[in-house]
Amino acid sequence: MLCKDYDAALIDLDGVVYISENAVDYAVESLTSAVGTGLRCAFVTNNAGRSAPLVATHLRSFGLDVHDADVMTSAMAAADLLATHVEVGLAVAVVGGPGVTWALVAAGFRPVAPNDPVAVAVLMGYGPQISWQDLAHACVAIRAGALFVATNTDRTFPTSEGLAPGNGVFVQAVEEATSITALVAGKPSPVIFRSAAQRLNAQRALVIGDRLNTDIAGANNAGFDSLLVLSGVTSAREVVLAIPAERPTMIENDLRCLAENAHPIQAIQPVDHVWDWAGWRARVVGAQVVVEAVDPSAQPIGSVQVAAAAAWASQRVVDVIGLAL
Repeated sequence: MLCKDYDAALIDLDGVVYISENAVDYAVESLTSAVGTGLRCAFVTNNAGRSAPLVATHLRSFGLDVHDADVMTSAMAAADLLATHVEVGLAVAVVGGPGVTWALVAAGFRPVAPNDPVAVAVLMGYGPQISWQDLAHACVAIRAGALFVATNTDRTFPTSEGLAPGNGVFVQAVEEATSITALVAGKPSPVIFRSAAQRLNAQRALVIGDRLNTDIAGANNAGFDSLLVLSGVTSAREVVLAIPAERPTMIENDLRCLAENAHPIQAIQPVDHVWDWAGWRARVVGAQVVVEAVDPSAQPIGSVQVAAAAAWASQRVVDVIGLAL
């Protein structure tokens, strides 16, 4: 079982544990059961706007037994990254919201305003009140030699009115104005996953997420196995056609798989160029993977797994036909 094969799980939140204010189906009971078997969990989020205690409180509202220390935000990872470059205790200019300030204080740094000349670094993270003046002050400080660190470079984030500009848009503006590239701590950087694993003293950690370009790419960058769940934003077709840098170790429906025997996609091997798996069969025909059921009772997720095995073994696949999900 996954909860026995790994000593820690580094778990994304939105799309894996909850969507907006609602828990994802089966997530709470699956996590509770997995923790009961001894699996240690860290909840890893690129959201830098909230502090770890606020995130933990949100998780506890679903009935999860979560401690503040079980949460790793990109702002916390950025503070860890800062500590490898500048002396803890020094002043860091904050361009961001309360979650960024909280993470700096928790790590022992002294947050200051973007125009404070004593700042040895600038940390940019999400904050709804960020102004043009804040960006201008950050540019001045960075040109003067302050280290430039970003919590994440997400270009958008969801709101009730639709997608809005994310921290990555502001980071890019400062990079363009200064010609200096920020050090990034959040996904898909390996920093956030390595920081979370280190806090758990994990020897064999599994990253669980729903996004290919952040969760899965970040896991691959960090050298960790990964599990993509289809309860969030990534579709079955998208994961089958994923580029090599964004291919997960395993694909499952949701967190119920923690109590099951999940199988690496690479372990699904062909016989005479035919992939048979879990009641499904896949062939590569031209530039397509064609999937068909060979067992009427086969679970739909098997069609995705066998299609991914076939697609990833070929360098010419651009489409997939016959997925059951």
